[in-house]
Amino acid sequence: MVRRAFSIAAIAILFLLMGCELYLVPPRGREKPGDEDAQITGFRALQLGEDSVTAEFAWKPSRDYYDEYGRVDEVKLFMQKDKPYLFPVHFFDGDTLEGRSFDRQLGVYDYSAEWSGFSSGDEAWVTLYYRTEDGWRAPLYDRVKVESTVPSAILDSTNYQATEVMTVYYDYSTGDHSTDWPSTDYNVSYDSAVDTEQIAIILFENLDNYLYSSQATIEFSSNSTTDGAIIYPVYQLNADYYDLNNYVDFNSVAISFGNPTIAEISTVLNKAVLYGTKAIAIRDDRDADTSVLITQGTENIYDIFKRP
Repeated sequence: MVRRAFSIAAIAILFLLMGCELYLVPPRGREKPGDEDAQITGFRALQLGEDSVTAEFAWKPSRDYYDEYGRVDEVKLFMQKDKPYLFPVHFFDGDTLEGRSFDRQLGVYDYSAEWSGFSSGDEAWVTLYYRTEDGWRAPLYDRVKVESTVPSAILDSTNYQATEVMTVYYDYSTGDHSTDWPSTDYNVSYDSAVDTEQIAIILFENLDNYLYSSQATIEFSSNSTTDGAIIYPVYQLNADYYDLNNYVDFNSVAISFGNPTIAEISTVLNKAVLYGTKAIAIRDDRDADTSVLITQGTENIYDIFKRP
């Protein structure tokens, strides 16, 4: 009898705790837009199909490689109609709960999941939980009200100009590198004879954090000796830039451009915004020795179509 009474009391206390957010909400992670130390960025839910909802997010490596306790080890997504999923993942074993589980993949920084079977008027809530060695972090939420047809993109006629341009020069024969912030014309080049290269990193900090572009173009005023320059998204903004692989995503998308110097870069731009950097890198294609001269101040993005 005493044991039964104890069990009932324990259950009552558990439900009491579950109703008190003070005891159930774990600490928040680094979530502010523009936080260069944030590992989970760009989380959003979108209606990309007539009866489906897609959630996507970026999962970037920790800038402090040796901080194993702060490194994100696991991500879980939950979808629920009409209200957010509030079950306290951190209070129980997250592995026993239903949902979409993600493990980090080497060299992959963007992740997504899709749910179907929605009807017009449904409100789809997506909840994202993530865990570090120190435990689960407070959930992130986003929602979509499903429409009968996929919402049409809206033209943003703003001409977004670069807010910062940086060039990084590499001498691979010696391992040296240096950075510069040009105020005049600059080159993107590769010279195989001496194994040197210069790339450009272009930031557009004034872009909307929640941009989802179905079309975007970029225009340079340049004089290219060959159609051999390539644009990549930047997934990490580093203080040093000593290793290209530590900040440029070479594995997802790339856009080639030359003459003419207008390039459609929506896929690259989408990734740059998802990563939270709003930055692109321009590199020689390395198939031949080239030098692309770009006039500083002509790095403009326009014809952006945003998802409503």
